[in-house]
Amino acid sequence: MNMKKLQKILSLLLAAFMMISCLAACGDKDEESDDKSESSGVPTAFEGKLLEPYIKIILSGSYTYEATQEGGTPVTYAKDGDDKILLTTEVTVEDEPVTLTIMYIDGKYYVVLPAQKAYTEATSKEIKKYNLADLFSSMTLDNFANSSFVASGTETIDGTDYQYEDYYSALVQITNRFYFDSDDNLVYVGKVNKNNKVKAHNSIKIYETNSSTFDILSSYDLVDSSSDTTETTTSLIG
Repeated sequence: MNMKKLQKILSLLLAAFMMISCLAACGDKDEESDDKSESSGVPTAFEGKLLEPYIKIILSGSYTYEATQEGGTPVTYAKDGDDKILLTTEVTVEDEPVTLTIMYIDGKYYVVLPAQKAYTEATSKEIKKYNLADLFSSMTLDNFANSSFVASGTETIDGTDYQYEDYYSALVQITNRFYFDSDDNLVYVGKVNKNNKVKAHNSIKIYETNSSTFDILSSYDLVDSSSDTTETTTSLIG
């Protein structure tokens, strides 16, 4: 695969990630909520609410979420503490689907191609060029736990009724609406506009991370970086 095609893949990959990062109140956890329930261990704003079990998972520091912007590409984010994080999605380049994963483990970034079972350590040039640190920071859901409950209700989407809960994040000044199915499973999230409407219903699933998710590199082939001044991902992809 030539450099031009590689650059297109990475650009599409980052675009997909950034679209998902705009789904909700994400970003660095700059502030903590002091108002926590002694019984549940979560902020009182969520106690007894449908979102409570998901906030518990997020607060554990080991969670995975799968999100798809309406009409967009699925993205998976997983973390196991602050030292193990991954992002993965699929992009189409020249009618060819390509799955690409970027992992952050113990201070290092890795570019992984699951189909080839190969990976390489990202160079400092790649980390800077693609703003990987900012990208990973923008994808976290940690700040959901700092939101305030606003209201709840019912909304029909494509003929199905969903219960919803609205939460306001003062940090980013956004109100997010979380939708739950008849079994109380979280299925959608969207931003509430000034007319109290949600334009895009983006699918989302949140669950606990299996720590073995980050063990895949042990069974993949490492493509060594010969020079920090080159785009080593080129040798990985082709």
